[in-house]
Amino acid sequence: MIVLMNNPRRKTTCDHLLEIVSLVILGATIFPFIHFGKLAKMASIPIHFGINGKVDGWENPYLLWFIPAIAITLYMGLTYIERQYKKFHYPVKIKNEEMADAIYRLGICLIRHIKPVVLAIFCFISNSVFLVATHRMERLCMPVFYVLIGCFFIVILFYLVKMTGLRKRY
Repeated sequence: MIVLMNNPRRKTTCDHLLEIVSLVILGATIFPFIHFGKLAKMASIPIHFGINGKVDGWENPYLLWFIPAIAITLYMGLTYIERQYKKFHYPVKIKNEEMADAIYRLGICLIRHIKPVVLAIFCFISNSVFLVATHRMERLCMPVFYVLIGCFFIVILFYLVKMTGLRKRY
């Protein structure tokens, strides 16, 4: 008897929506560069913020290009990693093919849910630096930053709990 494994990489409507959201956020990360001419004329822009959101470091405006470059690299990297689901280090030992399908699907879902959260963090930073540099804001909105970081850890914790729960099921 041949057991046909389900394709854990199959995309649901939610997965397609997450990918669209990720691409929109990635596009919003690049938004400040539409107005980069304003920043290029400045001697320096805020590049580091303290725990209270106040600017405590200034640098060359061209360093702002690193934020979307890192975001684009992370997007491509996470998209690639998503396809390497069999090489992930899972928190449980895979006992059979049925469990493998379930665990692989959760691993892929973890990456698909992490991607827009990570990109949202970089989008927030990119746009905040632009807004502070152009004096539309005076400091980084730390509660938003903390919520985004919290979302990152909540997504990881959620999938970690789901994966360890599979140990009892199989």
